[in-house]
Amino acid sequence: MAEVQWTKEQRAAIEARGHTLLVSAAAGSGKTAVLVQRILEQVLDQAHPCDVTDFLVVTFTRAAAGEMREKMTRALYQELGRQPNNRHLQRQIALMPSAAFETMDGFYYKLVREFSGALGVSPTVRIAPETELTLLFESVRDELLERYYEQQDANFLQAVDYFSGSRDDKKFLEVVDQLRRLTLAHPNRAAFLERQVALYQSPSPFEQTPFGKELLKTAALRIDYAQLLLREAMALAKEDEVLEEKYLPALRIYEETLGELECAVEAGAFNRAAELLDAFEAPRFGPARKADEARKQRVSARRDLVKNQMSLLKSGCFFLRTQQANEDAAALSGALAGLCDFTLALEQQFSKAKNERRILDFSDLSHLLYGLLVKKVEGGRVLPTETAEDIARRYREILIDEYQDTNELQDLLFRAIAKEEGNLFFVGDAKQSIYLFRQAEPRIFVEKRRTFAPLFREGERCRQLTLSMNFRSRNAILEVVNAVFEQAMSEELGGLSYEDEALRFGAAYETAQDAPVKLLLLARK
Repeated sequence: MAEVQWTKEQRAAIEARGHTLLVSAAAGSGKTAVLVQRILEQVLDQAHPCDVTDFLVVTFTRAAAGEMREKMTRALYQELGRQPNNRHLQRQIALMPSAAFETMDGFYYKLVREFSGALGVSPTVRIAPETELTLLFESVRDELLERYYEQQDANFLQAVDYFSGSRDDKKFLEVVDQLRRLTLAHPNRAAFLERQVALYQSPSPFEQTPFGKELLKTAALRIDYAQLLLREAMALAKEDEVLEEKYLPALRIYEETLGELECAVEAGAFNRAAELLDAFEAPRFGPARKADEARKQRVSARRDLVKNQMSLLKSGCFFLRTQQANEDAAALSGALAGLCDFTLALEQQFSKAKNERRILDFSDLSHLLYGLLVKKVEGGRVLPTETAEDIARRYREILIDEYQDTNELQDLLFRAIAKEEGNLFFVGDAKQSIYLFRQAEPRIFVEKRRTFAPLFREGERCRQLTLSMNFRSRNAILEVVNAVFEQAMSEELGGLSYEDEALRFGAAYETAQDAPVKLLLLARK
């Protein structure tokens, strides 16, 4: 079998030692091969001998974990073919069935079973099937709901009335379920919910609240887009003397108003922006019968898009004044408190019921382990418990695949069992995050990539490297993909700039055989 020709970046990812490394690996860049080779070369290192059981390799699905185990076994057999008398290699092959190539949930479950006494759960605890959990949850929920109705708690009743109205409590329970799911990945759900209620009970100036900041951020993007359209419209109008005379004055009014809106948004002057939009009256174009018809239509089309953005600014961003927003927040504080109180009580009762039946669901695993492994998080550093330090001594290195799909809780757990957070190997690609519905937080990956030092900078505890060469697709495909996503992906839209994400051609295809690429766009109705 021919020797693999590793790229410079792949070879660097394989050989880097002595620090945590984050590898941003694009689609088709050979990340699994790199991960397997990294373990293989450490196992074969005669100066620092180790076993395959000294590594913890974690991914999200059983199929992916099985594939990595299979590729690791195959690599060991191939190496044994070169060194048939190597007893160390023979031992590694014998150890592979007990090597830790795990799914995340599988690894957590093993730890919960191992430390069941310290966690206060039965050593025979099992992960219950979804149907069993659903039936138990609905039973606990209905019993708790009846108890809350009997108590006639004012906040609870206000919450039911606000979210469901007078007909029934179905919508309220749907919101409770959504809130439960949204908080599954928070290390301390109670503290998180208390912070949300506090935003309504003691509101800051509206511009400084998360809601106000998000509206101002959205407004800034809309204004920027409207100004871009307006510049195009004005440039087109100036190419025709008639349009310059009849259309340009109206366009300048838009330009002036957008400029004032931009200043107001930059200053956080929420009420000022709302007043500008309330006072704005869209100017009409003058008659331009002698102008070029095609150019007239192009200018008008852009003007209409600008008007639409102005309308969306008014209806979607500046639809109320700050005083009204604060009054609304105060009026909603009781309902929100009732919602959060019921949600927490439901979670506590559900946990109690599961514990009595010696069952768990997957989200329980990470929450149990957080209490076992994390002493506290301080200044961005995870302070591990003694148990976490004991577990850390088991592993030479912890390798996490598809890291872009981890959540905050999972990230903290793996940092807790790392050796001073210095023996982690993260592999992922923020562009391929697919588990947002399971509370995955690709921002964790993006933030590490932003803050970790480049690999070749010496003395840094945490470093990062990019594998951007694609060995899977033809160059024509990559060119189109890059062209589309350079326009569509930005920090503002998606939280990630494509500037450093472009795919590079690395496959051994004859470019002369490339066929024209067709891009099919489907309109959503």
